[in-house]
Amino acid sequence: MNRREYLSTLLCPLTVGAAGCSLLEADDDANGEAAGDTAELEGATDVEIVVVDHEIPETVAVGDPVELAVTLENQDDEPGRYRETLVATPDGPQLQQHQIEIEVPANETAVWRSDPIVFEHGGRVSYRLPDAFEDETILITPASKAPQIEAVNLVTEWADFGDTFENATDTATVGDLIEIADRHRYWHEDGQYHIFRQVRILDDAGERVAIDQHTEEQTTDTEGFDSWEGAVWFDTAGWDAGRYTAEVLLRNELTGERSEPVTTEFEIED
Repeated sequence: MNRREYLSTLLCPLTVGAAGCSLLEADDDANGEAAGDTAELEGATDVEIVVVDHEIPETVAVGDPVELAVTLENQDDEPGRYRETLVATPDGPQLQQHQIEIEVPANETAVWRSDPIVFEHGGRVSYRLPDAFEDETILITPASKAPQIEAVNLVTEWADFGDTFENATDTATVGDLIEIADRHRYWHEDGQYHIFRQVRILDDAGERVAIDQHTEEQTTDTEGFDSWEGAVWFDTAGWDAGRYTAEVLLRNELTGERSEPVTTEFEIED
């Protein structure tokens, strides 16, 4: 289940996906293209001009420039002008727009091309052009596909996506079963989520008192980076009261790339 389902139901199973964000860059050009918030184009497209083709690549690497193209056909005996807004929807709240305004000679075609666009982050961006196409998606592949741990917390209970933050605490009692939860971003390929998780508990002297290692595998329709959560139980029976550190390390089992370890500190009380 992904974050869209989570937001609509406020309930989810043990691990759910959530969307990340990718931004694109483009400058104004002579054809009226712009990125970011832009004013509406004045006037309407001449009705005899239609979109007959478009070029939006399926994949591109972070840092590599890419161009978008739209082919227009004037089906009238008089020259005309095409005006429309190409909207890009990253996996996040920010929209990017490209305003297209181009003259098309009578009974001929013309091609609008964007300025080179460079993506700075891995993810997905979907494009739509009214009355022409929608949901044409570019998958932006990152330089590294290693899991990215966003947070590690001791939690009072973990059952749903979001509990890593909502149920975070920093104390427990000797003898309690405790849960160490994490939120991380994982790069998906070929409909698979396959991750190795290691959680170590260290005492105040840096000595290991517990460790858990296991793999998790699921199928998913997600592509690119998405956010997931997971948790591990530990029995504190026999532990001394004091300060402890939980350290989480993740590995993408498909690529072999490992995350940086992330830690959280907590107190075990008598």
